[in-house]
Amino acid sequence: MLGWYLWTNTENLLDVCSRNDTFYLATSGGLLVVYNDSVIRKYTKLDGINTAEVLSVSCENGLWILSGRGLQYFEDGRFKTLDLISFNDPDEVLSAKKIGVKGQYMFILGKTRVLAYRITDSTEVPFYVGFNKPKYIEIFGDTLVVGDTLGLYKVFYSSFSSSSWDTVFLGRPVFSAARHPYMGWLMGTDTGILDTNGSIMYLAGRKINFISLRGDTIWVSTDTFVYRIDPSSSPVAVKGGYALYLSKDFVGFGKLNASFYMFGGGIYRIPDFKKLKTRGIPYTTITGMLLLGDSLIACGRGGVNACAVWPSGDTFGFGLVNVVKYYDGKIYLGLNGGGLVILSPDFSDTVKIEPSEIGGFGYVFDITRMNGNIYFVSWEPLGNAKVFKVVDTVAEETGFIDYATDILYSAGDKFVLCGQGACKVLYSDFKPYGSISADANVVYHYGDTLFIGTSDGLEVYSLSTLGFITKVLEGSSITGIWRGLDGKLWVSGSDGLVVLDKDFNVIGTYTPENSPLPGYSISPSVLYPLRFTLLGDAPSGRIYIATDKGIGILQDTSVSSGWWKSLKVYPNPAKRNAIVKVLNCPEGANLKVFTLSGILQREVKGCSFKNDLPAGLYIIHIEYSGKRALLKVVLLDR
Repeated sequence: MLGWYLWTNTENLLDVCSRNDTFYLATSGGLLVVYNDSVIRKYTKLDGINTAEVLSVSCENGLWILSGRGLQYFEDGRFKTLDLISFNDPDEVLSAKKIGVKGQYMFILGKTRVLAYRITDSTEVPFYVGFNKPKYIEIFGDTLVVGDTLGLYKVFYSSFSSSSWDTVFLGRPVFSAARHPYMGWLMGTDTGILDTNGSIMYLAGRKINFISLRGDTIWVSTDTFVYRIDPSSSPVAVKGGYALYLSKDFVGFGKLNASFYMFGGGIYRIPDFKKLKTRGIPYTTITGMLLLGDSLIACGRGGVNACAVWPSGDTFGFGLVNVVKYYDGKIYLGLNGGGLVILSPDFSDTVKIEPSEIGGFGYVFDITRMNGNIYFVSWEPLGNAKVFKVVDTVAEETGFIDYATDILYSAGDKFVLCGQGACKVLYSDFKPYGSISADANVVYHYGDTLFIGTSDGLEVYSLSTLGFITKVLEGSSITGIWRGLDGKLWVSGSDGLVVLDKDFNVIGTYTPENSPLPGYSISPSVLYPLRFTLLGDAPSGRIYIATDKGIGILQDTSVSSGWWKSLKVYPNPAKRNAIVKVLNCPEGANLKVFTLSGILQREVKGCSFKNDLPAGLYIIHIEYSGKRALLKVVLLDR
């Protein structure tokens, strides 16, 4: 059994509607329900929404939502999907941007045209007039308004299929509009806010993305600011940033450059600009995750507070984070240009190693532990890389220097350092052991097997010989690897989350299309190596996957039911000199062998031991991550 949970970033706000003092916010991570400035409910794919991203929402005659997979209606506690066969071109709806409902009609800003849907009989109703690349629809009272590349048009909503459309304005593309109580129609164009005569009212030369009214006060967003305009005064810049959506009650800031640079800058109430706490992270470029008890800490490329704690929603940080690790009761943050920060989990003790203290090598890209010591690899602005060892609160050079090395991994008694299309394998004293020609995104090992995730699949090597074993998942950019208790290999990347058996055969694939996975794993950037997308927790059976739409949490109930409940001893009885194995035993467990009278006979790190003990009945004690299990085994002397 596989169950899914979802924790998303601070969502990009895309649309808002309200009824009975409750607001419904369409976001990139689901549908937020807000009452009294608090998120009281969040609907995601777990609740039946077709995709993680809700593009538009309407509260007229029920609750309607538009996502990238079509239209849905909320009824009897469930989201029901509308059959799009009634549309002449369903792709127009699947690629739509906004909906609005009035009376018996739903109006849709489609991919290339405006559509109408009669709800009562599930029929598409054609428009009498056409529009030139429509960019905007809105319903003002009983009036339907459409903006396109030429101007703004209106009609009584029940007459939209007739020829009775009026031209409000002609001459510029219209992206948004508002009907002011005494100034009349105001239009957001690429040259400012215009009136119906084409005269510039406000913000000349600025592209106006959204206009909204709160009373007679005008709220406006451009590519760089949100403005407040009182009719008797000039525009006042209230807050900087790119607003992905603005209404009279909320504004959502964000920036969309590419799938791995998708920032949600927060959702704010208007007019006091109080930030809505959506309990997430203000970005989706997640560069590291770690578990502290029942809390998940995820860090990335947000603002100053670039780390967030789930489920509390608390945030902390010191700037852009390249990597976050936890060793020996300390949190280590590798900053992008800010050096290394060492924290106690309660923040009572904070140490920062500044770039000036390590010769300007302040771009810390990876951190690992070897023989009880902490090491990190860091760059200076030109891309030269060094490995440092942390001694108390000071970073000491190890002697290793290279160019653009951004992966530092400890595999047993060896270091693996990767960058510029190759991985160097070094002894613990940094003397060379060998090298592998691989363009690594992520490195992982289990026993003698070394896994290297590349931008073109998963490569497998022998750690001892560095010999090539196999390559799988070609064409996929691999950014996360983890081996579960049952021997399955979980691999995250550009094709979703893939499960491999011990022979590297694909036995399962999870994507946003066939599961509630919120998005695809973040691909490494040309500028920044963002590649820590998978975190496994064997005791709980959870797997955390960082995607471009937030963090998906996979619950493998076959594991979470308890590894301690599925242990078996083999062989049992065991012959002399046989290797006694505890099956389903987690990697890293402690194994002890006792006589029936409680005398300790053997203690090993691992899940097996050699039968060289006197014949008899023994008790095997397994301990891992706070859980214990006892098994009986019969040892023979022949």
